[in-house]
Amino acid sequence: MNSTEQNNIETNKNKASGRKASQISVWIKKYRIELLLKTAGLFLVTAFVLSQFFEATIDIKPRFKLTENKGAEGSAGGLIEADGVDDKTLEEIVLPQEGVILPLNWGNIGKQLVETGVIDSVKFEKIYASRGGLDEYSKQILYGDSNGDIRMDSENSGFLLNLLWAFGLANSNVILDEGPMQSPKYGGAGRFASTGGWTISQGSAMNHYSKHSFITLTQAQQELVERV
Repeated sequence: MNSTEQNNIETNKNKASGRKASQISVWIKKYRIELLLKTAGLFLVTAFVLSQFFEATIDIKPRFKLTENKGAEGSAGGLIEADGVDDKTLEEIVLPQEGVILPLNWGNIGKQLVETGVIDSVKFEKIYASRGGLDEYSKQILYGDSNGDIRMDSENSGFLLNLLWAFGLANSNVILDEGPMQSPKYGGAGRFASTGGWTISQGSAMNHYSKHSFITLTQAQQELVERV
């Protein structure tokens, strides 16, 4: 084998290696962006459902446009990426560091959850004691009277999840009283993770299941929630 043939072999190997690395990079970027978009979709669905329980208006305006890139090889199913927006910027758009605003007139629902025993404040705060305790903003949401919109960020998302879990468990609704959770084939509503897993109330979680009228839906809102 002469030097020219050897050089051709090395060149072909390098090209093949380069194509493989490029394909791996494309797939990594593709699934990263898909994950970001799915996360954004989950947030939008959550915000939509919550808007049926509260007086809320959600105004969504696109800040970027998605375009299809066929890739270096022109293969089908290529990378979907934001036009002129790199991955870091896209991540900041979908999951901004300053958080997102849930346009809810929360009022004193947190306080009602505590007063009715749906949330045992001692048990609840004990969860966060090892993490430095609840900050002033979280305490205002939990104990305050005049809360408006709620800011959700990476620091308080778990706290808000527990707060909304308590609300969804306890707020009286026909879906909870007569829906699939009451089917005998499941052994009763108390056997679900969403009920049996709520261990930070005063007494059993089922003592509060659909027992409190924090929010009353209109007929149109109820029909929409049932469809969702």
